[in-house]
Amino acid sequence: MILAAIVRNTIRFVRYKENGEWVKAERLLDIERIISVGNICLSLFLGMAMISLRLWEFQSLALPFIVILVSQVLMMAAFAYFVAFPLLGRDYDAAVLCAGMCGFGLGATPNAMANMSAVCYKYHYAVKPFLIVPIIGAMFADLINTGIITIFLNLL
Repeated sequence: MILAAIVRNTIRFVRYKENGEWVKAERLLDIERIISVGNICLSLFLGMAMISLRLWEFQSLALPFIVILVSQVLMMAAFAYFVAFPLLGRDYDAAVLCAGMCGFGLGATPNAMANMSAVCYKYHYAVKPFLIVPIIGAMFADLINTGIITIFLNLL
């Protein structure tokens, strides 16, 4: 993922010779195709994750799950609207980042990507959120969570 981020952000400065002319290497990247493949992979992942859930085993916990889910949604919405959106600059990138943050807060990085994709599909694509959220969500959060969980398990 880090290599892809480096390539994506540096390719605009690379030029190569084609038919005697120098052309930008950036034109080799078909962004629409990349986004389509990413959306297909994300949809497959989320579909497989949902299929593997055995919700009938949690039948007796339905009411506590609903209470927890409603309170979590309300807290994430309030945090995104009153704290994150103003701190991120109150622009379109901030809105897409808040959508990703809500998805991450209610699930994991794939949920954040799905939320951001839905917003970008309706309006227009935003580059910064799709660079920030996967790196922070997938790499740093997983590494930090692994360390924290290990510390607390050793304290038990």
